[in-house]
Amino acid sequence: MTLQQAIALHQHGKVAEAEAAYEQIIAAQPANAAALSLFGLLLLNTGRIDRAADVLARAVAANPADAAAQANLAAASKSLAAASLNSSAELYRLGRFDEALTASRAALARDPDLIGAHANAGLALYQLRRYWEAFAAFDRAVTLAPTDVDALHYRGVCLFALGRTEEALVSFERELALNPNRVMAHFDRALCLLVIGRWAEGWAEYEWRKKRDDPLGIWTGDGTTWTGREDLNGKILLIYAEQGFCDTLQLCRYALRAEAKGARVVILAPPPLHRLLRTLSPMIAVTNSTAGLGAIDYVCATFSLPLAFIDQPIPDAVPYLHATPEAIADWRARIGTEGFKIGVCWGVAKAKDSTRTFPLAGLVRLARLPSVRLISLQKGEELEQLATLPAGMTVELLGDDYDRGDFLDTAAVMANLDVVISCDTSVANLAGALGYRTWVAVKHVAEWRWRPSGPTTPWYPTARVFRQKAQDAWDGVFIEMEQALHELLGAEPRSTQDAARSLPIA
Repeated sequence: MTLQQAIALHQHGKVAEAEAAYEQIIAAQPANAAALSLFGLLLLNTGRIDRAADVLARAVAANPADAAAQANLAAASKSLAAASLNSSAELYRLGRFDEALTASRAALARDPDLIGAHANAGLALYQLRRYWEAFAAFDRAVTLAPTDVDALHYRGVCLFALGRTEEALVSFERELALNPNRVMAHFDRALCLLVIGRWAEGWAEYEWRKKRDDPLGIWTGDGTTWTGREDLNGKILLIYAEQGFCDTLQLCRYALRAEAKGARVVILAPPPLHRLLRTLSPMIAVTNSTAGLGAIDYVCATFSLPLAFIDQPIPDAVPYLHATPEAIADWRARIGTEGFKIGVCWGVAKAKDSTRTFPLAGLVRLARLPSVRLISLQKGEELEQLATLPAGMTVELLGDDYDRGDFLDTAAVMANLDVVISCDTSVANLAGALGYRTWVAVKHVAEWRWRPSGPTTPWYPTARVFRQKAQDAWDGVFIEMEQALHELLGAEPRSTQDAARSLPIA
């Protein structure tokens, strides 16, 4: 079979015969560039892209000057890249992030300038918490397409996850310059501003949360939104809790400012917070329903309160929440007064943010110190860590009735402790709101309330912040806590809570 005969078969649409002819020629002459090029074209035109790419690559290697083979190889590569790109998107949707990354990189091997493949790789890497690599992928996408607002946005998200907040802010602002109505760009810009302490801008920008696809802070009932400019004297103000318990515990302090303006304040919050929130003031009502309240003059979401009071400094006077004397006495009888009592809460529900959970076993050096008692304040699934404690480490449990979901009980337990050690969760915010000595273990890039660096936060004067020095690096946190505990144990007797509170917190 000659090449001319193979070409004639090809031209007359006799695909099977032409294919057989080309294969016969190539078997005899493996470097026959013309046969390889034409066979590759036939495979490409009949949709066998993988094999076409291999054959055309051999054709180009045999004759680099064959422009047709090069063009056809490029077309095959782009088709394969597109297929890999589609595959990566589907794998990402299914949560198969490692496979999605592999598919994205296969696409880039075929087409290094495929913007979507860089973006898909970045998304997968972000989910795998490989933030530097994710940033590099999105940064490359932005280089290839400087006006791609999605790539700019995710580039900013990666920078934020790396703790490069100022650079993330620049990325979000570039995005907004191209499209001023990008809701999530405003939302993430707000988080950047709050982290770096630009409160006035940050809280104003955070109002964009109400326009998200999954809006936050939206009120659909009666009442006019209170912005801070309207007179509250003699008016009913409904403050409604949004987002998590920790946020309500942190921001409920503003209800006292509203009350000072003459408002009759009602807080709408989940039942586990009711008894505790009623300790704010005897005049502040707490409910989980607006039924029976009558006409409501104004409403305000908890996260809109800092903006409404933006002309005043952060209210840092603690305590503003309180445990009741009866509950304190009840838990004192059960816990006792012996030893140096440390309440510990180490876990956050995996569905929320498991990166804030620290390994309880890391506190073993504290547990082994003379007179130290570790007492669990933990609830939920992270209690499973108790089953894998190292030898010589004991963590006391408070009994089944502790885990009944009422924060007033938790507050009463804390009143009988010398220190509360917590990860970044509601327990840390509660201890801070109660004015108890609180040691907060935070991940490398902490939530905005804990500031980006340093041992203090303006929100909780009695809290000390212990920070990871690098992603997932908890060992340094535990070493610093051990040093701090040695200082406390050597300072003065700790037989009562009052003595413990008299010690310096830093």
